[in-house]
Amino acid sequence: MKTKSKEAYKGQNLFKFVLLPAAACLTAALAIGFMLSLLAGNNSLAAPKETTRWSENENRAEVTSEKKQEETSDTAETSIKVEESKVYPPEDYVSPGQAGVLSRSYLLTYPAQIDVETYHGLSDPRTLNTYNVENPDDIAVLVNKYYVLPETYEPEVIPVTNADWFRLRPEANAAWQKMQQAYRTETGKEINLNSAYRSYQVQDMLFAKALKRKGIAGCVGYNALPGRSEHQLGLAIDIHSTTGTKNSPSFAETTAYEWLQINCSRFGFILRYPKHKTHITDYAFEPWHYRYVGAELAQYLTTNDLTLEEYYGLGPTADQYMPDNDNTTVNSWSNLAD
Repeated sequence: MKTKSKEAYKGQNLFKFVLLPAAACLTAALAIGFMLSLLAGNNSLAAPKETTRWSENENRAEVTSEKKQEETSDTAETSIKVEESKVYPPEDYVSPGQAGVLSRSYLLTYPAQIDVETYHGLSDPRTLNTYNVENPDDIAVLVNKYYVLPETYEPEVIPVTNADWFRLRPEANAAWQKMQQAYRTETGKEINLNSAYRSYQVQDMLFAKALKRKGIAGCVGYNALPGRSEHQLGLAIDIHSTTGTKNSPSFAETTAYEWLQINCSRFGFILRYPKHKTHITDYAFEPWHYRYVGAELAQYLTTNDLTLEEYYGLGPTADQYMPDNDNTTVNSWSNLAD
């Protein structure tokens, strides 16, 4: 009996002190493992949800971006109509080629003049005091008899599309292509270039030839001294139609001229020397000469019947001097255009 009791006692001790703790440890280990697996499982499930959420946000962002692009595209297509009804005060206009706002500090004045000689009220550029142009790359820059480009200024120009013997600044070339195509589509007719970019040296040669042929009385209305021609900017063009003489006042009697007066500002161009503003531009009426200034400014100037001179605060040139030395020797400017 004692032996059996002793053996039973040993068995109880084995169960109590060995097997039972081992079982408890095993159970605890299994519980911990199960919990870890649950946690791992939850993380693995959470990640796709986060990815899905990110993807949904990304899709929403793409849809929003597409809507914005569509809205921008719609706005761009109707921007011409919108801009036509806008009026931009000169002091609030931001020039595309110029940092800052055109405020009163940007408005210009003419240099003081002494002993200016005139012909039909238009000044002889050789007798004028002048200012140097300081921002020639600005597409809204003023160049005239009084504001002069340096001899060394050469803009970045490219061959004109489908007329590579002419050159223009890229933005002017692009605008000209659109305007030419619109005219072709809307009228079934053609307009072409007669002149575009001209260097300082070429302008010098042309003025010398005109002076020899017409005399100074014939030049002051139509011919610019070198450095004082907008053509040196690469932003000015002379246009002609398939009918009529090139660079002639008779261009004002053509369908092309009528169409340009209504539509050229849509493409960023202005008629640079209007017939009723010769006392301000100091040039005779040139119905063929157009200047690229960008669509926004072109529409503002056209809507408000302003020249570039007036936009910069400059009034009639006669305000700067009395044309006492008028040496008029010709009866009509129409015979003197080139």
